[in-house]
Amino acid sequence: MSEQKKRKIRSRKSIQKGGIYSVSQAHAAIAAKEAKEQKKRVEREARAFKKLQNIERWMQERKGIDARRAERQRKKAILQLQKRGDPIPIELLTPIPDLDVERKREAQLDEGAQLDEGIEDQDQSDGFIAFDVTSEEEEEEDEDHIDPALFTWEL
Repeated sequence: MSEQKKRKIRSRKSIQKGGIYSVSQAHAAIAAKEAKEQKKRVEREARAFKKLQNIERWMQERKGIDARRAERQRKKAILQLQKRGDPIPIELLTPIPDLDVERKREAQLDEGAQLDEGIEDQDQSDGFIAFDVTSEEEEEEDEDHIDPALFTWEL
């Protein structure tokens, strides 16, 4: 443990501001103070994590913007070479992928996979989703409502 943390633990902070204070009240005040500090610490960590996520997303978007710009420049260079009748180098023939679009596509695929996983959780071992089965009385009633013209056999 660092020296600073040791000093913080051993410090003689006051928890009482006048009046009589029992031991149980002191313990409750200390516990409340520690819970408040823990809550602040968790919120601070969450903010730091969110900030890192935002920076990462911004960097990915920046890469996508740069890739689109490079692709536009590549296409312009190819058009200029074609207009002059010069041969096009092999490096210019390979398209530059848009990383931002690929990232969004992967996110959509991940969402679709999560939806599929949700459906698989509902599946039984035979691979089919279980549905509510109608009772025998309802099935008999349904047979009475079937159009007999559907089952005519003409040869």
